Amino acid sequence: MWFVLIWFYLWPTGGYWSVFHSFPFYIGLLSSTLPLNLLMFGINDMVDFDVDQLHTRKGSYIFGARASRSELAQLPLLMAVIILCPIVVLAVMATERVNSALWVLCFLLCNIVYNVPPVALARKPYDLHGEMVDIEGDAKCGKNTTVVKLGRLKAQWLMWTLTACAALVTYILLGSVVLTTYYLIDLALSVYGHTRGAGSLEKDTTTIFKVQSILGILYLFFAWSSQVFA
Repeated sequence: MWFVLIWFYLWPTGGYWSVFHSFPFYIGLLSSTLPLNLLMFGINDMVDFDVDQLHTRKGSYIFGARASRSELAQLPLLMAVIILCPIVVLAVMATERVNSALWVLCFLLCNIVYNVPPVALARKPYDLHGEMVDIEGDAKCGKNTTVVKLGRLKAQWLMWTLTACAALVTYILLGSVVLTTYYLIDLALSVYGHTRGAGSLEKDTTTIFKVQSILGILYLFFAWSSQVFA
């Protein structure tokens, strides 16, 4: 999951090899690994303790830990220390780097709005793709996601339709055959996984997630070096 934030960090710098000669660039890149991921998933784990106890996929290296309440209680201090370290380094290097703290603050606020009541967007019908595998546990705990609202079958068809539209829009606007192919492969894997039956869904979900992650990492390097999004 770390590569999602790394991708967002690298995206604006696509093809600009000079950034690799900038020390602040590496501080930001490092921040996109453990610090920001710990902040994002740590808040989610603290708020979703009840739901995570019902998700069989949790408690693994792939989908994250199922932490105890005592372990989760240690997260706020740990997150604060890990997040502040790169900010302090940037602030010491140059005064204008203090602006980095504003980005981290915005990141924190977005995660609070997404996870923490009274807003808690994660428990409202907005997310789709990421909540497909959690439909049973979410329904039991009152997480009113899109998948819970629509039901598994309708949500699957909606997700497949949106993925197909994303592939079409990508080809029309960017002309990227590689990215369009990536979307189509992602769509095919999703359809395959959800037509295998409930008995093998969990095993297939893990396998498909690994394949999608590998393809995503490979595409990250291609898209960055070829300036697909420039």
